[in-house]
Amino acid sequence: MTGTVKNVICVLGLFSLCFLGIPIRVKEPDSVEHEFLQFIQKHNKSYSKDSAEYERRLSYFKASHSRAKQYNILHNQSNNHARFGITKYSDLEPAEFQEMLLRHKPSPLSCVLRSNLIRVHKNRRKREIPNEKKSSKPLPSYVDWREKNVVTSVKNQHNCGACWAFSTVETIESMHAIKNGELKELSTQEVIDCAKNGNMGCLGGDTCTALTWMATSNVSLLEESDYPLTLKQQRCRIDFRGSPSEIQLEYFSCFNLVDNEDQLKRILAFHGPVTAAVDAVTWQDYLGGIIQYHCRDHTNHAVQIVGYDARGPIPFYIVRNSWGVDFGNEGYLHIAIGKNLCGIAREVSALDVVA
Repeated sequence: MTGTVKNVICVLGLFSLCFLGIPIRVKEPDSVEHEFLQFIQKHNKSYSKDSAEYERRLSYFKASHSRAKQYNILHNQSNNHARFGITKYSDLEPAEFQEMLLRHKPSPLSCVLRSNLIRVHKNRRKREIPNEKKSSKPLPSYVDWREKNVVTSVKNQHNCGACWAFSTVETIESMHAIKNGELKELSTQEVIDCAKNGNMGCLGGDTCTALTWMATSNVSLLEESDYPLTLKQQRCRIDFRGSPSEIQLEYFSCFNLVDNEDQLKRILAFHGPVTAAVDAVTWQDYLGGIIQYHCRDHTNHAVQIVGYDARGPIPFYIVRNSWGVDFGNEGYLHIAIGKNLCGIAREVSALDVVA
Protein backbone atom coordinates (compact mmCIF):
# COMPACT_ATOMS: atom_id res chain seq x y z
CA MET A 1 0.00 0.00 0.00
CA THR A 2 1.49 3.34 -1.05
CA GLY A 3 1.97 6.20 1.34
CA THR A 4 -0.67 8.26 -0.49
CA VAL A 5 -3.35 5.59 -0.07
CA LYS A 6 -2.47 5.18 3.60
CA ASN A 7 -2.87 8.92 4.10
CA VAL A 8 -6.30 8.92 2.41
CA ILE A 9 -7.51 6.02 4.57
CA CYS A 10 -6.24 7.74 7.69
CA VAL A 11 -8.01 11.00 6.80
CA LEU A 12 -11.28 9.16 6.07
CA GLY A 13 -11.02 7.30 9.38
CA LEU A 14 -10.49 10.49 11.32
CA PHE A 15 -13.39 12.13 9.43
CA SER A 16 -15.71 9.25 10.35
CA LEU A 17 -14.72 9.42 14.03
CA CYS A 18 -15.88 13.02 14.13
CA PHE A 19 -19.51 11.86 13.63
CA LEU A 20 -19.52 9.07 16.21
CA GLY A 21 -20.40 11.49 19.01
CA ILE A 22 -23.24 13.15 17.08
CA PRO A 23 -26.61 11.51 17.86
CA ILE A 24 -29.05 10.73 15.07
CA ARG A 25 -31.94 13.24 15.39
CA VAL A 26 -35.28 11.50 15.88
CA LYS A 27 -38.40 13.71 15.96
CA GLU A 28 -39.77 13.72 19.49
CA PRO A 29 -43.38 14.69 20.25
CA ASP A 30 -43.76 18.27 21.46
CA SER A 31 -45.55 18.90 24.76
CA VAL A 32 -49.00 19.24 23.16
CA GLU A 33 -48.51 16.10 21.09
CA HIS A 34 -47.43 14.28 24.25
CA GLU A 35 -50.76 15.35 25.82
CA PHE A 36 -52.50 14.08 22.69
CA LEU A 37 -50.86 10.67 23.06
CA GLN A 38 -52.09 10.54 26.66
CA PHE A 39 -55.55 11.62 25.46
CA ILE A 40 -55.63 8.77 22.92
CA GLN A 41 -54.81 6.27 25.62
CA LYS A 42 -57.28 7.69 28.14
CA HIS A 43 -60.21 7.76 25.73
CA ASN A 44 -59.37 4.52 23.88
CA LYS A 45 -58.95 6.19 20.51
CA SER A 46 -57.51 4.20 17.62
CA TYR A 47 -55.51 6.78 15.70
CA SER A 48 -52.51 5.08 14.11
CA LYS A 49 -49.32 7.10 14.56
CA ASP A 50 -48.14 8.90 11.42
CA SER A 51 -51.46 8.24 9.65
CA ALA A 52 -53.44 11.03 8.01
CA GLU A 53 -56.18 10.56 10.61
CA TYR A 54 -53.65 10.94 13.43
CA GLU A 55 -52.29 14.18 11.98
CA ARG A 56 -55.79 15.56 11.41
CA ARG A 57 -56.93 14.76 14.95
CA LEU A 58 -53.70 16.15 16.36
CA SER A 59 -54.32 19.43 14.54
CA TYR A 60 -57.83 19.66 16.06
CA PHE A 61 -56.38 18.84 19.48
CA LYS A 62 -53.79 21.61 19.14
CA ALA A 63 -56.51 24.05 18.07
CA SER A 64 -58.55 23.11 21.16
CA HIS A 65 -55.47 23.60 23.33
CA SER A 66 -54.96 27.06 21.82
CA ARG A 67 -58.64 28.05 22.19
CA ALA A 68 -58.70 27.05 25.85
CA LYS A 69 -55.58 29.10 26.51
CA GLN A 70 -57.23 32.18 25.01
CA TYR A 71 -60.50 31.63 26.92
CA ASN A 72 -58.62 31.30 30.20
CA ILE A 73 -56.79 34.62 29.77
CA LEU A 74 -59.97 36.64 30.28
CA HIS A 75 -61.62 34.25 32.73
CA ASN A 76 -58.53 34.19 34.97
CA GLN A 77 -58.99 37.92 35.57
CA SER A 78 -62.29 37.21 37.36
CA ASN A 79 -63.17 35.52 40.62
CA ASN A 80 -64.76 32.07 40.45
CA HIS A 81 -63.79 31.92 36.81
CA ALA A 82 -64.58 29.12 34.39
CA ARG A 83 -61.78 26.78 33.42
CA PHE A 84 -61.21 25.62 29.87
CA GLY A 85 -58.86 22.90 28.66
CA ILE A 86 -58.63 19.39 27.28
CA THR A 87 -61.95 17.53 27.30
CA LYS A 88 -63.19 14.31 25.73
CA TYR A 89 -64.19 16.42 22.70
CA SER A 90 -60.76 17.99 22.10
CA ASP A 91 -59.99 15.80 19.08
CA LEU A 92 -63.05 17.04 17.21
CA GLU A 93 -63.13 19.85 14.69
CA PRO A 94 -65.65 22.45 15.99
CA ALA A 95 -68.07 21.88 13.10
CA GLU A 96 -67.92 18.14 13.78
CA PHE A 97 -68.62 18.71 17.47
CA GLN A 98 -71.60 20.91 16.66
CA GLU A 99 -72.97 18.46 14.10
CA MET A 100 -72.76 15.63 16.61
CA LEU A 101 -74.12 17.27 19.77
CA LEU A 102 -75.70 20.67 19.10
CA ARG A 103 -78.97 19.74 17.45
CA HIS A 104 -81.55 21.95 19.13
CA LYS A 105 -83.44 23.52 16.23
CA PRO A 106 -85.80 26.35 17.24
CA SER A 107 -88.91 26.26 15.07
CA PRO A 108 -91.29 29.09 14.07
CA LEU A 109 -93.86 27.44 16.34
CA SER A 110 -91.64 27.91 19.40
CA CYS A 111 -91.61 31.67 18.77
CA VAL A 112 -95.43 31.73 18.68
CA LEU A 113 -95.63 29.70 21.89
CA ARG A 114 -93.40 31.96 23.97
CA SER A 115 -95.20 33.65 26.88
CA ASN A 116 -98.41 31.73 26.17
CA LEU A 117 -99.65 29.24 28.75
CA ILE A 118 -100.81 26.08 26.99
CA ARG A 119 -103.38 24.15 29.00
CA VAL A 120 -103.73 20.45 28.17
CA HIS A 121 -106.38 19.45 30.69
CA LYS A 122 -108.59 22.55 30.87
CA ASN A 123 -110.94 21.15 33.46
CA ARG A 124 -108.17 20.58 35.99
CA ARG A 125 -107.02 22.98 38.64
CA LYS A 126 -103.48 24.06 37.93
CA ARG A 127 -100.59 25.55 39.89
CA GLU A 128 -99.83 28.99 38.54
CA ILE A 129 -96.35 29.58 37.14
CA PRO A 130 -94.94 32.33 39.40
CA ASN A 131 -95.25 35.82 37.97
CA GLU A 132 -92.83 38.48 39.18
CA LYS A 133 -95.39 41.27 38.76
CA LYS A 134 -97.96 39.45 40.89
CA SER A 135 -95.64 38.33 43.68
CA SER A 136 -93.85 40.26 46.39
CA LYS A 137 -92.37 37.13 47.92
CA PRO A 138 -88.59 37.61 48.31
CA LEU A 139 -86.36 35.37 46.25
CA PRO A 140 -84.11 32.99 48.19
CA SER A 141 -80.39 33.40 47.56
CA TYR A 142 -79.93 29.69 46.85
CA VAL A 143 -82.07 27.04 45.16
CA ASP A 144 -80.91 23.55 44.18
CA TRP A 145 -83.64 21.03 43.37
CA ARG A 146 -81.12 18.19 43.49
CA GLU A 147 -81.19 18.53 47.26
CA LYS A 148 -84.94 17.81 47.22
CA ASN A 149 -84.39 14.48 45.44
CA VAL A 150 -86.41 15.53 42.39
CA VAL A 151 -83.63 15.38 39.79
CA THR A 152 -82.65 12.10 38.12
CA SER A 153 -79.09 11.08 37.26
CA VAL A 154 -77.06 12.80 34.55
CA LYS A 155 -77.56 11.19 31.14
CA ASN A 156 -75.24 10.88 28.13
CA GLN A 157 -76.66 11.51 24.67
CA HIS A 158 -73.39 10.36 23.02
CA ASN A 159 -73.63 10.91 19.24
CA CYS A 160 -77.42 11.33 19.25
CA GLY A 161 -78.44 14.97 18.80
CA ALA A 162 -81.54 14.64 20.97
CA CYS A 163 -80.67 17.17 23.68
CA TRP A 164 -84.16 18.62 23.14
CA ALA A 165 -85.73 15.29 24.17
CA PHE A 166 -83.40 14.68 27.14
CA SER A 167 -83.98 18.11 28.67
CA THR A 168 -87.75 17.97 28.15
CA VAL A 169 -88.07 14.55 29.78
CA GLU A 170 -85.77 15.57 32.65
CA THR A 171 -88.04 18.49 33.52
CA ILE A 172 -91.15 16.29 33.35
CA GLU A 173 -89.43 13.83 35.71
CA SER A 174 -88.66 16.64 38.16
CA MET A 175 -92.14 18.14 38.09
CA HIS A 176 -93.71 14.70 38.59
CA ALA A 177 -91.48 14.17 41.64
CA ILE A 178 -92.34 17.61 43.06
CA LYS A 179 -96.06 17.07 42.59
CA ASN A 180 -96.35 13.39 43.47
CA GLY A 181 -93.37 12.73 45.75
CA GLU A 182 -91.99 9.97 43.52
CA LEU A 183 -88.87 10.29 41.35
CA LYS A 184 -89.09 8.14 38.22
CA GLU A 185 -86.74 7.65 35.28
CA LEU A 186 -88.95 8.30 32.24
CA SER A 187 -88.40 7.30 28.63
CA THR A 188 -86.41 9.75 26.55
CA GLN A 189 -86.39 7.19 23.74
CA GLU A 190 -90.18 7.44 23.48
CA VAL A 191 -89.85 11.16 22.73
CA ILE A 192 -86.97 10.58 20.29
CA ASP A 193 -89.01 8.02 18.36
CA CYS A 194 -92.48 9.50 18.53
CA ALA A 195 -92.39 13.31 18.84
CA LYS A 196 -93.50 15.05 15.65
CA ASN A 197 -94.10 18.76 14.89
CA GLY A 198 -90.78 19.02 13.05
CA ASN A 199 -88.71 17.09 15.58
CA MET A 200 -86.30 14.65 13.97
CA GLY A 201 -85.05 12.33 16.69
CA CYS A 202 -81.26 12.20 16.86
CA LEU A 203 -81.04 14.73 14.02
CA GLY A 204 -82.48 17.50 16.15
CA GLY A 205 -85.63 19.06 17.53
CA ASP A 206 -87.08 21.80 19.71
CA THR A 207 -88.19 21.69 23.34
CA CYS A 208 -91.32 23.80 22.85
CA THR A 209 -92.52 21.78 19.88
CA ALA A 210 -91.82 18.57 21.81
CA LEU A 211 -94.13 19.81 24.57
CA THR A 212 -96.70 20.82 21.96
CA TRP A 213 -96.59 17.28 20.58
CA MET A 214 -97.25 15.91 24.05
CA ALA A 215 -100.14 18.32 24.52
CA THR A 216 -101.83 17.76 21.16
CA SER A 217 -101.32 13.98 21.22
CA ASN A 218 -102.38 13.71 24.86
CA VAL A 219 -99.57 11.17 25.12
CA SER A 220 -98.25 9.70 28.36
CA LEU A 221 -94.57 9.15 29.08
CA LEU A 222 -93.62 5.58 29.88
CA GLU A 223 -90.93 4.67 32.35
CA GLU A 224 -87.39 4.13 31.06
CA SER A 225 -87.59 0.40 31.85
CA ASP A 226 -90.67 0.04 29.61
CA TYR A 227 -89.19 1.94 26.65
CA PRO A 228 -85.38 1.83 27.11
CA LEU A 229 -82.86 4.18 25.56
CA THR A 230 -81.17 3.07 22.32
CA LEU A 231 -79.82 6.47 21.17
CA LYS A 232 -81.07 6.01 17.63
CA GLN A 233 -84.40 6.89 16.08
CA GLN A 234 -86.61 3.91 15.42
CA ARG A 235 -90.28 3.14 14.84
CA CYS A 236 -92.56 4.65 17.48
CA ARG A 237 -93.79 1.88 19.76
CA ILE A 238 -96.69 3.53 21.57
CA ASP A 239 -100.38 3.36 20.71
CA PHE A 240 -101.80 6.88 20.66
CA ARG A 241 -105.34 5.51 20.70
CA GLY A 242 -104.87 3.98 24.11
CA SER A 243 -101.65 5.32 25.60
CA PRO A 244 -101.01 3.86 29.07
CA SER A 245 -101.94 6.21 31.89
CA GLU A 246 -98.40 6.98 33.05
CA ILE A 247 -97.08 10.58 33.24
CA GLN A 248 -99.15 13.18 31.40
CA LEU A 249 -98.50 16.85 30.76
CA GLU A 250 -101.01 19.22 32.38
CA TYR A 251 -99.79 22.52 30.99
CA PHE A 252 -96.64 24.23 29.78
CA SER A 253 -95.39 27.62 28.77
CA CYS A 254 -92.41 28.79 26.72
CA PHE A 255 -90.93 32.13 27.76
CA ASN A 256 -88.44 34.61 26.36
CA LEU A 257 -86.90 36.03 29.54
CA VAL A 258 -83.88 37.77 28.03
CA ASP A 259 -84.71 41.05 29.79
CA ASN A 260 -86.24 39.44 32.86
CA GLU A 261 -83.93 36.89 34.44
CA ASP A 262 -85.45 37.65 37.84
CA GLN A 263 -88.59 35.97 36.53
CA LEU A 264 -86.49 32.94 35.57
CA LYS A 265 -85.12 32.80 39.12
CA ARG A 266 -88.65 33.14 40.49
CA ILE A 267 -89.86 30.18 38.43
CA LEU A 268 -86.87 28.13 39.61
CA ALA A 269 -87.45 29.08 43.24
CA PHE A 270 -91.22 28.70 43.52
CA HIS A 271 -92.19 26.31 40.72
CA GLY A 272 -89.36 23.93 39.83
CA PRO A 273 -86.63 23.11 37.28
CA VAL A 274 -87.05 24.31 33.70
CA THR A 275 -85.80 23.45 30.24
CA ALA A 276 -83.72 26.04 28.38
CA ALA A 277 -82.24 26.41 24.92
CA VAL A 278 -78.60 27.57 24.94
CA ASP A 279 -75.55 28.24 22.78
CA ALA A 280 -73.06 25.52 23.71
CA VAL A 281 -70.36 26.01 21.05
CA THR A 282 -67.63 26.96 23.55
CA TRP A 283 -68.58 24.13 25.90
CA GLN A 284 -66.41 21.86 23.79
CA ASP A 285 -63.49 23.07 25.93
CA TYR A 286 -65.30 23.58 29.28
CA LEU A 287 -63.82 21.98 32.40
CA GLY A 288 -65.72 23.67 35.24
CA GLY A 289 -66.31 26.91 37.12
CA ILE A 290 -68.68 29.80 36.32
CA ILE A 291 -68.98 30.81 32.67
CA GLN A 292 -68.86 34.62 32.46
CA TYR A 293 -67.54 35.22 28.94
CA HIS A 294 -67.01 33.46 25.61
CA CYS A 295 -70.61 32.32 25.14
CA ARG A 296 -72.89 33.69 22.43
CA ASP A 297 -76.69 33.49 22.30
CA HIS A 298 -77.40 31.58 19.06
CA THR A 299 -79.30 28.67 20.57
CA ASN A 300 -78.24 25.23 19.36
CA HIS A 301 -78.52 22.99 22.43
CA ALA A 302 -81.01 22.27 25.23
CA VAL A 303 -80.42 21.72 28.95
CA GLN A 304 -82.24 21.61 32.27
CA ILE A 305 -81.75 24.37 34.85
CA VAL A 306 -82.13 22.89 38.34
CA GLY A 307 -81.45 25.97 40.45
CA TYR A 308 -79.21 28.96 41.09
CA ASP A 309 -76.73 30.25 43.65
CA ALA A 310 -76.60 33.98 44.42
CA ARG A 311 -74.65 33.76 47.67
CA GLY A 312 -71.25 34.59 46.18
CA PRO A 313 -69.83 37.52 44.20
CA ILE A 314 -70.85 35.91 40.88
CA PRO A 315 -74.45 34.57 40.99
CA PHE A 316 -74.92 31.61 38.67
CA TYR A 317 -77.44 29.12 37.32
CA ILE A 318 -76.97 25.42 38.06
CA VAL A 319 -77.29 23.80 34.65
CA ARG A 320 -77.62 20.09 33.97
CA ASN A 321 -76.18 18.86 30.68
CA SER A 322 -76.65 15.53 28.89
CA TRP A 323 -73.03 14.72 28.01
CA GLY A 324 -72.27 12.34 30.87
CA VAL A 325 -70.82 12.79 34.36
CA ASP A 326 -67.31 13.17 32.91
CA PHE A 327 -68.27 16.56 31.50
CA GLY A 328 -67.83 19.82 33.42
CA ASN A 329 -68.85 19.78 37.09
CA GLU A 330 -69.85 16.09 37.18
CA GLY A 331 -72.24 16.65 34.29
CA TYR A 332 -73.27 20.18 35.29
CA LEU A 333 -72.25 23.73 34.36
CA HIS A 334 -72.42 27.04 36.19
CA ILE A 335 -73.47 30.03 34.08
CA ALA A 336 -73.44 33.61 35.37
CA ILE A 337 -76.86 35.21 35.92
CA GLY A 338 -77.98 38.51 34.42
CA LYS A 339 -76.30 38.69 31.01
CA ASN A 340 -78.32 36.13 29.04
CA LEU A 341 -75.02 34.28 28.74
CA CYS A 342 -75.18 31.39 26.28
CA GLY A 343 -78.70 32.61 25.39
CA ILE A 344 -79.95 30.85 28.52
CA ALA A 345 -83.04 33.06 28.93
CA ARG A 346 -84.09 33.13 25.28
CA GLU A 347 -86.30 30.02 25.24
CA VAL A 348 -87.30 28.72 28.67
CA SER A 349 -89.96 26.04 29.13
CA ALA A 350 -91.85 25.58 32.39
CA LEU A 351 -94.48 22.88 32.85
CA ASP A 352 -96.56 20.83 35.19
CA VAL A 353 -97.91 17.29 35.09
CA VAL A 354 -101.16 15.61 36.00
CA ALA A 355 -101.24 14.42 39.59
